[in-house]
Amino acid sequence: MKLAKALTVLLIATTVPLCAGCQKKTAMTPDLGTVENSVYRNEFFGMTLTIPDGWSVKSQEELNANAEKGIRAIAGDDAVLGRKLKSELKQVLYLLGASKHPLGSPVLINPSILISAENVSDQPDITSGSDCNARARKLLEMIDLPLVFSEDTTTEQFGGTSFDIMTLKMAVRDSEVKQKYYAAIIKGYELGIVITYESDEEEATFNEVLQSIAFN
Repeated sequence: MKLAKALTVLLIATTVPLCAGCQKKTAMTPDLGTVENSVYRNEFFGMTLTIPDGWSVKSQEELNANAEKGIRAIAGDDAVLGRKLKSELKQVLYLLGASKHPLGSPVLINPSILISAENVSDQPDITSGSDCNARARKLLEMIDLPLVFSEDTTTEQFGGTSFDIMTLKMAVRDSEVKQKYYAAIIKGYELGIVITYESDEEEATFNEVLQSIAFN
């Protein structure tokens, strides 16, 4: 697979419903949230975080389009899996998608963050963020990409809430594209955060973003 295509597949795969299963509707549904003056706010989760000034915020249409591409990348010619993922996609809420550069910018790796919510209240096998990350890994391993997963399991707290973390990387020429998947179960939903970056400087920027998370 050519480098540019491989990177595209990896980035859009983050929007696929990686933890979804057969789900029931809950009495309360998360709001999509708002961004004002670089501050994202979500009333359902009582969460706020600050993104860097000048970053590009993706529209729902752009996020949904990427999700459709991600499903095709994972399912390939497997029509049954494709239909299953499309059905589960209806259960996913994309709360925030933001990147350093606008979509389509002539850069190889565009640092980005994606926040989503998935209803897991009717899935007895999903009791922690690490369960969601394990299921996400199984789906990502179905893609024909040279992904390297860290076997270390780590947890970090943001705003007093613990998130389980999965880390992966993929060689890109003389560098690596890296991703971290953060997951926590809150109010019957998996709150997932995916960051994509290349350099230590970009990772430090994301650390500041994550440390800005607050829950009320």
